[in-house]
Amino acid sequence: MEQLIAKGKAVALYEKMHAHGADNLRLVIGRRTASNAKTHAWVEWNTANGTYMLDPTFNWSACSPAQLGNNSYIPLYAYAGSRKYRAASAALYAKN
Repeated sequence: MEQLIAKGKAVALYEKMHAHGADNLRLVIGRRTASNAKTHAWVEWNTANGTYMLDPTFNWSACSPAQLGNNSYIPLYAYAGSRKYRAASAALYAKN
């Protein structure tokens, strides 16, 4: 149940930002850390100042990928509007 609530927060944030005119948004499903067995959801936002990660479950403010480190927020799939993208290589997906 907690996992669904966490994903719901990311979906709600994505929809609210999109409704208020934000563009270049992606809803991402992946692993919060490399060691997490369960998936997590967050929003990535590309702006003129760079890409920001928005995680309404764990972070109170937007973070740049550099602030989070290499073993955090590992994308598997991303959704942008009606488009769906596979965000990870098949080898990484098979390991997880």
